[in-house]
Amino acid sequence: MPWVLGVDGGGTRTVALVMNEKGRVLGRGESGPANYRTAGLTLAADHIQQAAATAIADAGLVKQALNGAFLALAGVDRPTDRQIMSGVVARLGLTCPIQVEHHAMAALAGATSGKPGVVVIAETGSVAFGEDSRGNRRRAGGYGPLLGDEGSGYDIGRKALIAALRYEDGRGPATALADRIKQRFMLDQMTDLMNLVYGDPAPLQRTEIAGLVPLVLDAAREGDGIAREILRVAGRELGLLAAAVLKGLDWDGAPLVPVAGSGGVFAAGSLLALPMQQVAFSVCPAAEISQPKHTPAYGAGLLALRQLGIRLEEAPGERG
Repeated sequence: MPWVLGVDGGGTRTVALVMNEKGRVLGRGESGPANYRTAGLTLAADHIQQAAATAIADAGLVKQALNGAFLALAGVDRPTDRQIMSGVVARLGLTCPIQVEHHAMAALAGATSGKPGVVVIAETGSVAFGEDSRGNRRRAGGYGPLLGDEGSGYDIGRKALIAALRYEDGRGPATALADRIKQRFMLDQMTDLMNLVYGDPAPLQRTEIAGLVPLVLDAAREGDGIAREILRVAGRELGLLAAAVLKGLDWDGAPLVPVAGSGGVFAAGSLLALPMQQVAFSVCPAAEISQPKHTPAYGAGLLALRQLGIRLEEAPGERG
């Protein structure tokens, strides 16, 4: 009976699953971020190793029992990235074939159960990835906080901070975000935020700024116009990511092209999904925003099975 390891390493956390040939999950492990560009190579390697070892132990197996492994890692975009991660892979001590790719591949495989479609990932960062029925692939975004990440949790959190500061200065409209941010960080005044953001070293990290998304969602649901506009713009930006991927692939008259939203940002629901749908639909009328069927970690497991020539028509999922 073949067993495989699937690892999804993102900018926030790493999840590893051990699965059998029927897609049943036997073991699970979780640890911290695995994007070596933001977490650092040493820490990312530790998290990958920890999650994988926990999943294997949870399954009651030893490393040598595995028949294949698929590591889907944020920050692994080019051949040079895979070369950098080769040492990390070696530290796992696996004797089976191992494939290392960008984590967007696992997110798509999980979202569509390995079928053609597009996934838009919006967590700390943002990226879109798609694959058509011919096996053609295309990616858009994923350029980090200085060059991109539009519509991401970090982008939303950063805009919330800016909107609060503009309101305090009298340069922008009133928003409930100011009081909520003061309460979150226990600030006497908004300008105290400068010490948090520009401290040496800066104590406010990207993940903490991205962690403001629930605060923005609550304000938006209570009718705050600025919070709602931040989410509308984020949805449109994510729609542009999806549109770029949709335009670059051949859907050959497909009646429906699933465009799945993956990541905590999509907890915003229609406030974000509707503008995203409008942009995606404008370039591909068959595009339909959908919920992911499975997690990216489960998608990594499906891709590990695919390496062995096993394709599941019906995948039970993590709870199957």
